[in-house]
Amino acid sequence: MNKPGFVIRHSSLALALSFAALVAGCALGPNYKRPAVESPDSYRFAAGQTTNCFGDLPWWQVFKDPVLQDLIRTSLTNNYDLRQAVARVEQSRQQAIAARAPLFPQVGYNGSVGQGRNATFNSPSGLNGMTESSALATLNAAWEIDIWGRIRRLSQAARAQYLATDEARRGVMITLVADVAGAYFQLLQYDQELQIQRAATNAYSGTYRIFNEKRIQGVSSRLETDRAAAALANAAAAIPQIELQIASTENQINVLLGRSPGPIPRGAPLAQPQLPPEIPAGLPSALLQRRPDVMSSEQSLIAASANIGANLANFFPQIGLTTFLGKVSPELSAFTAGSANAWNVGATLAGPIFQGGQLRAQYRASKAALEALTKQFARPPSTRRRPPTSRAS
Repeated sequence: MNKPGFVIRHSSLALALSFAALVAGCALGPNYKRPAVESPDSYRFAAGQTTNCFGDLPWWQVFKDPVLQDLIRTSLTNNYDLRQAVARVEQSRQQAIAARAPLFPQVGYNGSVGQGRNATFNSPSGLNGMTESSALATLNAAWEIDIWGRIRRLSQAARAQYLATDEARRGVMITLVADVAGAYFQLLQYDQELQIQRAATNAYSGTYRIFNEKRIQGVSSRLETDRAAAALANAAAAIPQIELQIASTENQINVLLGRSPGPIPRGAPLAQPQLPPEIPAGLPSALLQRRPDVMSSEQSLIAASANIGANLANFFPQIGLTTFLGKVSPELSAFTAGSANAWNVGATLAGPIFQGGQLRAQYRASKAALEALTKQFARPPSTRRRPPTSRAS
């Protein structure tokens, strides 16, 4: 805070503190209320469906292949997108802590020692032509009384942004798990296709040999031999394409795992799927409230609502208390004397008069941001944009 402009007595200080305590629960601006969303009473085609929720299962119970589980765990540890998302969460958490800090008194210290001519406390003074020493040591404290809730609204907005960033991290995890599992099952499918294609090539090779021997013995025509040769060539030509798809899928999985390209181990064959046969219809609509993009949008809505109150509080004066306690002496020899003691208790008042429309524009911008997010939140979930990369539960 700035240097106080007046000193308040002990009774006045107590009165100010009491007034601050009375208004501490007040905060300007709207309090967040979740927008009303109309939803049907029942899910279409949900009659006779089970109430068991497939979405309640963690990924390690959904994907029971041990090899796939190891791949997913590796991706959750090494994936670069997920590491970046975790770093953003930590950044937002520290910003939320920093936004809450002004709610508490700010305590610091100050000190200086100097010697000079026509100078006191390292600053020019009267022209007395003397060389003097000076010493200063103080303990300072300042506290802004958050009467209008400006600091609390800023802290609320920062906390909501932190929670929104954490939901975005969860969205990256969900996408990551789904991408690894999807690529792994695709890899198993390519393996089976390669196996089938190689078996077909061997079969066509045997057929070609039979027709070729018949042609040599004059039992079969050249047309039948050429047809067998064409079928063999088509089957053999598909093998390099499947092998290229396998290599490409393995590279995709390695990118998700955060490591260099290389072979990917296989587990259970695709003929024995570890997934439930189908996801039942009629799952509770409460599942939508667990979607990371929905939860992140709601936290952004909370932050936008809190920013309105913070910008509204800027129209009102800021009231603060300041104090310092220490030693001040123009001579080092008298620094420890009782006459060198210094203290002060004061209050400050600062408020806007003319800002060129800046405060009004900031307030209107925060209201427009809330309105835009409210419209986005009210859209049907199927039409909302999903996070660009990654998944996990």
